[in-house]
Amino acid sequence: MPDLVDGERLRCRIITMRKLLLISALILTACTSTEYNDFANPSPENLKSTYGGLNDYRLCNSYFGPYALLRNKEFNYRYIKIVVAEVKKRNLDCNSFPELSNKEAWMVDWIKEYEESLEQ
Repeated sequence: MPDLVDGERLRCRIITMRKLLLISALILTACTSTEYNDFANPSPENLKSTYGGLNDYRLCNSYFGPYALLRNKEFNYRYIKIVVAEVKKRNLDCNSFPELSNKEAWMVDWIKEYEESLEQ
């Protein structure tokens, strides 16, 4: 009789593991999809309207903020390029906000380096 109980536990664990693997596969597929979707891969138009609609502080916070570290450089470039363009368009000095005064503006240099790496 103890074998049946242990066998049931094993069966339940296997079913649970299958469910977790399926969910993981679905999440990874959504995150690596090349198609545009609102959550995992928004279109450039979606990004422009999102960042264009932010108030100055939130835009500047995004200007200094970390980006998807687990994503590739191409994906991050799309976001960063749009944020930098919007900051330039509004002629903002993002260090003028007291909370952001000690932050370093790394995005412009990062864009330059990334674009240079594409030309090589």
